[in-house]
Amino acid sequence: MAKSWYPMIDIEKCAVCGRCVKQCPNGVYEEKKTSSPVIIHPENCMDHCHGCGNLCPQGAITYFGDDTGWRPPNKKQDSGELSQVGQSQTEKTTVKYRIPLSGFDIL
Repeated sequence: MAKSWYPMIDIEKCAVCGRCVKQCPNGVYEEKKTSSPVIIHPENCMDHCHGCGNLCPQGAITYFGDDTGWRPPNKKQDSGELSQVGQSQTEKTTVKYRIPLSGFDIL
């Protein structure tokens, strides 16, 4: 059965920062002296991971065969926060509860 999921790099958007190469634990990418990293082992890409795509500051990585609705974050600058492989970068909601305890409120 042929692999139906693999990353694609838009070389027009790629800033050649190398984050995708460093992020991927499966050796999908390789840095070469080209206009962008090279995808050398697309078959090693873990389906629905999005680790490199979430980390790309330019939103240059998309995935052939992706039916999850994921879209590149299209970040323009480094947020300083790295995602873990397979971790989606979505907004987090913090909920505070008041719990009465001996006359004090705990937030």
